[in-house]
Amino acid sequence: MVYSIQNEQICASIQSLGAQLCSLREASTGREHLWQGDPAVWNGQAPLLFPNIGRLRGDVYRLGNREYSLPKHGFARRREFALESQSSSQLTLLLRDDEQTRASYPFSFELRLTFSLEGNALSMRHSVVNTGEVDMPFCLGAHPGFFCAEGDVLALDAPETLALYRLDGEKGLMKDEPVPYPVPEGRFALSSALFQKDAMVFDGIRSRSVTLLRQDGSRVRVEYDRAPCLGVWSQPKPPLRYVCLEPWFGMGDFVDFAGEFSEKRHCQILAPGQAFMFPLRIVIGA
Repeated sequence: MVYSIQNEQICASIQSLGAQLCSLREASTGREHLWQGDPAVWNGQAPLLFPNIGRLRGDVYRLGNREYSLPKHGFARRREFALESQSSSQLTLLLRDDEQTRASYPFSFELRLTFSLEGNALSMRHSVVNTGEVDMPFCLGAHPGFFCAEGDVLALDAPETLALYRLDGEKGLMKDEPVPYPVPEGRFALSSALFQKDAMVFDGIRSRSVTLLRQDGSRVRVEYDRAPCLGVWSQPKPPLRYVCLEPWFGMGDFVDFAGEFSEKRHCQILAPGQAFMFPLRIVIGA
């Protein structure tokens, strides 16, 4: 099912499947900012990544003496969320653990997404609650994709040198050594060539927002609070048509990773009864 919320400036639509944002339009013009293109190019729009991000080594992870299997980016994006509350400009969707999730992720949890419209901004509040009796490790990430074109620009808060991780093309796992990626003017141009080696994953990024500056003068800013990683991804085949700006708490497995799930880079550990909050804000015309 698709739910819609609206104010005087923005209209947003959200699917119950995966609690995925599927449309973000300007109310006055109807202009769409979220990817709506050919599913043969990319069939996502803004998938939710939980309880893992990226690929697991061997598609399995270890907890104590047991191994479990999880798909790339986890199971939340393929699960139906229940409607918990809705008003004209706000919506909350909820996923709870069940027998099926516990078979691959043996923890009790509540995962909520609250979407709120505030002027020209959409706020997305991710909430994870450990409803079980043991510590719960998890990773959590957002993956919104926006229309763009060759030559559009990404602008950070300020100049910085980023730690860039790339994927091993054969295994789809993270390479161990980051490469310095200087952004001396705080911005870099987008092109399909950037993604010939798959996603660009920046770790330890200091900027707390990134802005897509389109050549037609429009812009979209993604504010991601304290998320330690930012993935930037698109299909490498030209012409460039969309870009995903992905704040993450967690990363995919490295090629030589042999530890437990809780030892994954930037993995979060949530004590029983505790909650984890991840606010994300998308501003149109920032």
